[in-house]
Amino acid sequence: LFVANDTQPNKPYRNRGDGTFAEVGMAAGVAFNEAGVARAGMGVDAADYDGSGRPSLVIGNFSNEMMALYHNEGTGLFIDEAPPSTLGQATLLSLTFACFFFDYDLDGRPDIFAANGHVADDIAAVQPKVRYAQPPHLFHNLGGGRFEVMDDKLGPAFSRPMVARGAAYADFDGDGDLDVLVTTNNGPARRTTTFASARSAPARTATASAPG
Repeated sequence: LFVANDTQPNKPYRNRGDGTFAEVGMAAGVAFNEAGVARAGMGVDAADYDGSGRPSLVIGNFSNEMMALYHNEGTGLFIDEAPPSTLGQATLLSLTFACFFFDYDLDGRPDIFAANGHVADDIAAVQPKVRYAQPPHLFHNLGGGRFEVMDDKLGPAFSRPMVARGAAYADFDGDGDLDVLVTTNNGPARRTTTFASARSAPARTATASAPG
């Protein structure tokens, strides 16, 4: 079990096999960042993104903290691969509320989606490079532990800022590829469709509002 925490150490719990769990955040290397500071974890997902047979972790954090991509070393230790990577640099100013692994192009490798949006609508007044409404991110898994930033390759669906608070994926329209639904603060949910076809054409965005 893994719990991502806001300004508190992340807490993974190892199953002892007897109905009890042991908290192992410090030993696993995921409690704090490289500077020994607890980050503001907002969302977390797990997958074997590099074909090692072991689940690794992606965690969405606060702006100026970047996302974490904890690679499972197979020894009980996790190493954050984000700081030197394009994924880390692309998410440095993003506040990521939701993130998950999913195979958007159906090539068998888990890619990463991140839905972003700040909590302070006046954040740009004190941090000019950070925005309240932020576009989402999509990272294409190239294999070998490498990811490519796809934000500028997928059309207006990935250039439109939003104040995202949650996201989920499924084949909503039954066409065989994966779609993404993003919930926004004080706005309608947004559904991005035809991800697999985005390899040759831009993804499309539709809005969805609850009745009443």
